[in-house]
Amino acid sequence: MNPEHLQRVPELLDQGWGTPAFKGRYPACFSRFSASSWLIHLIRLCEPTSCPIELSPIKAVVKHGDPGSVNCSTSDGTSKELGWEASQGGTRKSNATDLPWEVVSVTNWGMKPICYITNTDCQKTVDLVIYTFPESISFRSNESNDEMTEHKAHTFICDIFNIAPVQNLTVQWYKDDAVIHTAILNDETMEPTNLSPAFTFIPTRADRHVRFRCEARMDLGPEGPLFHASSAEYLTDVLCKYVIKHQLLFCYNTFFNSDTSINISDAFSSPSLATNVMEETEDGVSRLMIHDATGNNMGLYTCHAWNEHGYVSKTVTVTVQGRYLL
Repeated sequence: MNPEHLQRVPELLDQGWGTPAFKGRYPACFSRFSASSWLIHLIRLCEPTSCPIELSPIKAVVKHGDPGSVNCSTSDGTSKELGWEASQGGTRKSNATDLPWEVVSVTNWGMKPICYITNTDCQKTVDLVIYTFPESISFRSNESNDEMTEHKAHTFICDIFNIAPVQNLTVQWYKDDAVIHTAILNDETMEPTNLSPAFTFIPTRADRHVRFRCEARMDLGPEGPLFHASSAEYLTDVLCKYVIKHQLLFCYNTFFNSDTSINISDAFSSPSLATNVMEETEDGVSRLMIHDATGNNMGLYTCHAWNEHGYVSKTVTVTVQGRYLL
């Protein structure tokens, strides 16, 4: 055995031969030999591994169909036989210190070019991101018309078609200028995909004539562009039961769909409408007017309103106060 090899035996034993830490330092050795292999193999072959390859840039973000290029060079400056393994732009060159990967039009989705030194285990892979963004996104609902019903679950859908990749894609739904829901999407598929994330919304009567929309954002990092798109505004109406408010003897009908008819004529009912009581209905307001009230006008008066979405009523008590003549 070479005396130099023998001198290294204590050094290797002190480093913890066979331990996980030792295997981590000398991976090339343990990929070829078992722990029972004699130390001569360890001494001759198990040296700290290194790969003198540098990529520039390390990560490349390229739009589908655009040109792409990455340079591979030796970090120690010595000439070697370099090569590129890729579905587009594969090449090899002898006695080189650098070798560029160049493609006129990048079209192979999911491609990961590899630069290597021939006859060695030394290689490095380019983090290549190929992207395409939709020109626009759209907002729609699960209803055939543009109407919602109060307190009934309603589904809003944001269509994002032909997008790649899907990495931390943030989708937000807006009511006017306020964010009401956020979803973050990821997909391992490298090829273009169609997405239709949905959000369940429960409207109230306060949502009449509110403007809805969705926005999508995705940041591909400092090497790539920022995707940001907003849908057109979506306007809808809310169908709900009528609400009756009484003020003195006015019966107000409040509703949120101007196309829905109102049934409020002869809205007031009472034990008996005296001759000094008049009822008028106009523009969704029914008025019951009592002139020169007497005790005969006392009692319960009820206002009724209804449509195909429901029925509601409100009852008020009328009393007449006066002075007794002695």
